[in-house]
Amino acid sequence: MKKVISFGDSFTAGLGVDRNTEEKILGNHPNWKHMNQEQKHKQREIANKFRADNSFTKFFSDNYNVDFKNLGEIGCNNKRILNQIFNYDDVHGFEVGDFVIIGWTSSMRDKLPFFPSLFNDNIMSGLTWSVKELPLIVSGEQKISFSDETQRKKWEPFWKEYIKKYITELYDERYFEVYNINLISLVQSFLDYKKIDYIMFDAFESMLQKSHSSINTEKYWGFGKKTFSSYVESFNDESLLELDGYNLNDVIAKHPSKTGHELFTKELIKFYDKRT
Repeated sequence: MKKVISFGDSFTAGLGVDRNTEEKILGNHPNWKHMNQEQKHKQREIANKFRADNSFTKFFSDNYNVDFKNLGEIGCNNKRILNQIFNYDDVHGFEVGDFVIIGWTSSMRDKLPFFPSLFNDNIMSGLTWSVKELPLIVSGEQKISFSDETQRKKWEPFWKEYIKKYITELYDERYFEVYNINLISLVQSFLDYKKIDYIMFDAFESMLQKSHSSINTEKYWGFGKKTFSSYVESFNDESLLELDGYNLNDVIAKHPSKTGHELFTKELIKFYDKRT
């Protein structure tokens, strides 16, 4: 193993490893309100480095005495993770001895191809942030997360009603099953082609519930049975999770704390060592 490179969402990036420290670097910094955008950007980079240095990617690489790159991105979708993997190889090139860890996020974050670009390009995520939020959208307890206020005012009345119709009448798990099988198979085939070893896992929602002949589950930790989130939560230890009060709502899984990342790292090491 030469170096460890990880791709994923906020669970991979390390959001929540130590919320007090993270917030002291960011919004709770005494000079935050007086900083210009360039200064705030530098603070965000400091926060990202702090998170990465306290994440499972760092702890996993330390166990094998190699360098690491944590390319996890807060709020990203699975298509973004796919693109990052190919873009990394295009720009930097995977090298012999590199080891890749991929943490897939919720399928709900991917943009739906049968929705118009005018909608997809002006929302924060895909349909929503997680499967558990679907009932909240139907009940009206949660709104669509538009990124553009002008577009929200113009289109929200229609999309508010249509997405309810989509969820209750048209939503079909089979679409996401086919989509995810292709996504996973493509990445696995590419890494095999590049002769790059890897581990995949699900951050907080399972990509698939059952195996498929084109997917190598021997390199997929917890496939269809457990996620990073469910594993850490199974210990019923609040110290393994981020502080209360930082999640948007109760249906979104809490991010693991530094201690939670350390615990998950041991599981990844066990999984890797067992097959090597």
